[in-house]
Parts: sequence; C-alpha cells; structure tokens
Amino acid sequence: MYKNETRYALINGVLLDGTRDMTPQAGKVVCVEGSKIAAVTDGPVPAGYEPVDLAGRYILPGLINLHVHLPASGKPKKKPSDPKKLVKLITSNGLMRRVGVRLCESYARTELLSGVTTIRTVGGVADFDTIIRDRAAAGEILSPRVAASNMAVSVPGGHMAGSLAYEARTPEEAASYVEKIAAEQPDLIKLMITGGVMDAEVVGEPGVLRMQPALVKAACDKAHALGMKVAAHVESPEGVRAALERHGVECTLEARDTTFGGTKMAERWSFIHKKRGTRLNSEAERWRKTMEEGMSITPLSAYKGEPLYKIVFIADHESDLAEAKQLYADQFVFCESKLDSLTDGFVNGELINRKFDKGTGIKAICDHLGCTLADTIGFGDSNNDLQMTDVAGISVCMGNGSETLKQRCDRIAPSVYEDGITKEFEALGLI
Repeated sequence: MYKNETRYALINGVLLDGTRDMTPQAGKVVCVEGSKIAAVTDGPVPAGYEPVDLAGRYILPGLINLHVHLPASGKPKKKPSDPKKLVKLITSNGLMRRVGVRLCESYARTELLSGVTTIRTVGGVADFDTIIRDRAAAGEILSPRVAASNMAVSVPGGHMAGSLAYEARTPEEAASYVEKIAAEQPDLIKLMITGGVMDAEVVGEPGVLRMQPALVKAACDKAHALGMKVAAHVESPEGVRAALERHGVECTLEARDTTFGGTKMAERWSFIHKKRGTRLNSEAERWRKTMEEGMSITPLSAYKGEPLYKIVFIADHESDLAEAKQLYADQFVFCESKLDSLTDGFVNGELINRKFDKGTGIKAICDHLGCTLADTIGFGDSNNDLQMTDVAGISVCMGNGSETLKQRCDRIAPSVYEDGITKEFEALGLI
C-alpha cells in the first residue's frame, strides 16, 4: 500500500460503515492517520488534521477483489487477442518485461482508485505479481495490498495454458511447476482445474474438467509440502467432484428432475436403507425414504451442464474431505453432519454456494410477493439453514436438528419423526 503519513479529516461526506444493518451517516468527521482511521467523530476537525471536503461523496471500507489477473484491464475488446503471443512478446527481453510490469502497475493503480484496497491475483505473467506486491508493500507505487500467485498451473488445452499458466502433462510436471513458482515466493499457488468461458468449446459449457485428479493431487501435495495454500479455477461441479472422489468420497449432482451420480453412491447409501430403526439426520433420512421409493441415479457421464441445485456427499471419515475443503472453501460451504447412532464414522452433507443462501432466497421471495420478512416463518434442521435465522420473522429448528441451529432459532419443534412441522403449525395457530 502506498504510504502517506499526512493526517487528514474527511468532512461533508456520507459514511457507510460496513456493518450489517448500516444506514448512511452524514455530518461525520473521519480522522485518518497514514493508512488507518484514527477516529470517527461528530466534529469539529481536531487540531493537526488537514480537512478534506468530500462534497457529499461516500466514505466506505476498502473493497477486496479476490480474483484478479493484473495483465488484463478488464475492458471489453472488439475482437479476441492471442494471449500466448502477447505473453511471449511481453517476456521476450528486459525492456518488454519492464513495459509489462509498468502496465500491470497501472491496472493495480486503477483498482485502488476504484475503492479496492486489497487484491488477490490468481494467474499472471512470469513473476510480475510478486514484483508489484513487493513494490506496493514498500510504498513505491500506488497500489492495493497484493496477495500474489504469479503463473498458474494448467494442462495442454486447459484454461490460460501457455499464457498465464504453465502446461503440465504429467503429475511430475505439475509438482515441478509448483516448485518453480514457489521459488518466486508468492502467497499462493493457482490451479486451472476446469475450462473457462473464453476457452469453452461448446456454448454454455465452460466448466469442462481439464486437469485430471492425479495432476491436481500432485500439485497440491507439493504445494502443501512447501507450506503453501492452493486456489483453484473451477466453473463446474466436475472439478469439485474430482477433488472429492480422489479420497473415496461419493457424491451426487442434483438437478431439477435428475440426480446424477455413480453406482457406488447408491451402494454407499444402501446401509441406511437397511437400518430402519436408526435415527438419522434429515439429509440421510431423506435419502433413505427416497431409496425406499425406488430412487434411480443417472450416471454422471450423462451430465451435460444442467443447472444444479445441490451437491450431496458421503464419506467414510471427515478427514476424507480435507483436500476438497482446501481447494474450494472460498467458493462453497461444506455443510457436514454425522450419521447419528451409526458407529461406522460416516459423514454426509452438502455443498452450499457462497454466493447464495437460504436467507437470500427468503428475501427474494418476499420481494417478489410484496410481503415483509416479519411475516415469514422458517423451518430448518441443519447448518445449511443458519442464514435463514437471520432474516425469518420466526425461526424454528426441528427437534432432530443440529445443536448449532437450535441455539440460533426462536423455537424448537418436535422432530420430523414426531410430525414436528404439523405440530408446530398447530402451536403457532396456522392450522
């Protein structure tokens, strides 16, 4: 971050403090010392501070951009360029390298002047990202704070292969490229596991799995051995599934009318089908009931990019999910449950997209119907319902629900084994 030790007092602005229920605050004096906010007062301007009149402009916390490629400006182009040729040109000699670094610095500066104070790069040219990170930290350039990745690791024909990513053909090459990148001391390693929008071969299918599980594992093992975290480019469930299945975790992709999965998934769940007297969590109980009704699973090979509503998984042990969490925790919440009263150690659950949750869904429905959140009642039983409790007028946890959810809810209903929803409707006077 560019260093400036002058003390400023921001006046005549509208403050947005970033809290959950924030309201615009006018008339505040925001005192800034160097890179830190020293105080927020109602005025007057303290002695020793230089006033800056914002003339009604907004003051808000710095934004964070977690997906940045510094060699790109983000501006649309009339015709596509050849990224491989551009990267080859910009790294061809010392002069062109300096030009390339300066260009990336200008893009970083644009981020800062747009209100972004921290960026994470996830694929760049050579070692340009770490150069800019270090210059920013030293106060030499006007730039956000930078978490740098430098070049990524891809495969021949993969996302950004040959431009912002090395092309690994074998697990050994993948590990070698990770070691090469790590020697430049970046903050993370980036893997291009699936395809992307720009290199999609079929319209609407950008997320084709490109990097096979063996290469992903080799790259991750090497990165972890070097004490480095890994980020992954994934635009489809296949990438998540590849990380899960490598450790023996079975999963299904649930679309509107079809459940996609492997034959092993049904076999894995068959023990639940047989244990009728066992008290299970709600997800497992749903699967048992579905199997009793003759559930069929469409082979995963038939999945062609249909919109998905849920990814369900089952594993022998919680540790089997460790790598998938490492790769995708920034994109998905892993909502896990133990299979109650079963001693086998099984863990089941689902993946929740961090861009959307049940609280967001309730708000959207209320907006659509023109009703208030105070008039809503939310019923839940697991940790994927936590966000529901933040918005629902009355939140209800089932008696067989998770202890975490029970602590957040307004009411506890009898369990699903005791017709809990019906009884709670009666208690609330709804029926």
